Amino acid sequence: MQWKLFANLAEAAGDRRIDVDLPGGATIGDALTALLDRYPALEAEVLNDDGDLRDHIQLLRNGRNPFVTANGLETDLDEGDELALFPPVSGGRDLDSSFRSGRSNRRSPIGFVSNRSDARYRPNPSATDRVDRFDQFGR
Repeated sequence: MQWKLFANLAEAAGDRRIDVDLPGGATIGDALTALLDRYPALEAEVLNDDGDLRDHIQLLRNGRNPFVTANGLETDLDEGDELALFPPVSGGRDLDSSFRSGRSNRRSPIGFVSNRSDARYRPNPSATDRVDRFDQFGR
């Protein structure tokens, strides 16, 4: 099975994709143990002092949260499963001071952007046209 790692987790392991060989009947917990045994630098990033998954780390199995849709770390793995670990994600581009102060009426690709409370959304016609073309041609 394969792990996908993102951001600082990929940096700690030195790779974004890691293949792990597991015996049949392995669980997500077994896969996590195998990953951390192979890349000990990840342990401090992924586990808390009690050895549990840190609250802010997201773990997905085939794009779904196994703590919601299955049995968490006890979820049985199937051949070809893909597991992913995500650190907290935040940020975006740094906006100039006029935009942060509310004095800017710049346009975004999807519409009118302002952080003023009286601002109204006005679609950007070129953006909506691009979305329509994407839907029409599947690109």
